[in-house]
Amino acid sequence: MLGIALADLKMRTFYYLAYGSNLNRAHMAQRCGAAQPVGWCLLQDWQLCFRYWADVQPAPGCHVYGGLYRITPGCEKALDLYEEFPSLYDKRYTTVEAHLYEQPIQPLPVMFYCMRGGAYQAPDAAYLAEITQGMIDFNFPLDALQRAAGLSLS
Repeated sequence: MLGIALADLKMRTFYYLAYGSNLNRAHMAQRCGAAQPVGWCLLQDWQLCFRYWADVQPAPGCHVYGGLYRITPGCEKALDLYEEFPSLYDKRYTTVEAHLYEQPIQPLPVMFYCMRGGAYQAPDAAYLAEITQGMIDFNFPLDALQRAAGLSLS
């Protein structure tokens, strides 16, 4: 962890946990070209759902697959615009057990976005396809996405 922290201090970077459309690496590169995928994690005691857009909500015993990106302050500003922070989404901060590429599992502080509320609503097919590609990009099981889409229909 110390090696990551020292490098990040020099580069002024930090870590972002993506769980929705930002899992899609091609689309993330368009939104935030400096973002680097660095691994994955499970966001423990949270659940993926849809309020038309992807969201996470506290749910003891559940977990959300998250893609981890190293981002810069410029990336964060671009993501804030895309996520409509602070009107639609808030920011949350936590520490996850990160599975970083070619490194041992380690605790890592991350930032993620969480909707400010709203009713469950299923996403449209194009948005769901964007997230599906992101799940494939990170080798995540697609059944987690199907369960979340089903929750939003009930």
